[in-house]
Parts: sequence; structure tokens; C-alpha cells
Amino acid sequence: ERLKTFAKLSGYVRYFHPSDEAYHLNWNNFNINASKKILACSSQEEFEALLNNWMSIIAPTLKIVKEGSNYNFDQATLKPLSGKYHWINW
Repeated sequence: ERLKTFAKLSGYVRYFHPSDEAYHLNWNNFNINASKKILACSSQEEFEALLNNWMSIIAPTLKIVKEGSNYNFDQATLKPLSGKYHWINW
């Protein structure tokens, strides 16, 4: 289930997230190495921490929330820490 979740998230970020980090990443290498680390996870919390850590680097504006959670979307939290940006959505 964890690999399935990761594969789904990885595909969404790879093909749809508008960050330079996602565009320039060697996805084949990343997915192979990430899969090894995911298989070594001993708990769901460790798996979730890995996903959040990786995605904070690859897709800095991506927010991962658990299904059914009471997450309140705030557009202001998606602004990059530095540099100019243009709001992109679809």
C-alpha cells in the first residue's frame, strides 16, 4: 500500500506540479531509491515523514494531508520563501 501511495503521489508531482525542482529531478533514479527507503520503513509515521520531507524539497508548495482530515486551505501559506513567483493553478 505504501508503494502504491508513493507511486500515485510521485506521478502527480512529476507530471503536474509546476516547480523547477520537479522538472529537473531525475525521476527514474529518485523512484528507485525512494522505493528502497519506503520498503525499509518500520511504521506509517516514518513513511509519512519521508513523503513530507521529499515533497518539501521537490514540490515546496505541495501540502499532504490525510484523507478526512480537517485541513483548512490558506493560499498565503503557499508563497515561496524568496524570489518572485506567479500564481499558477488548474
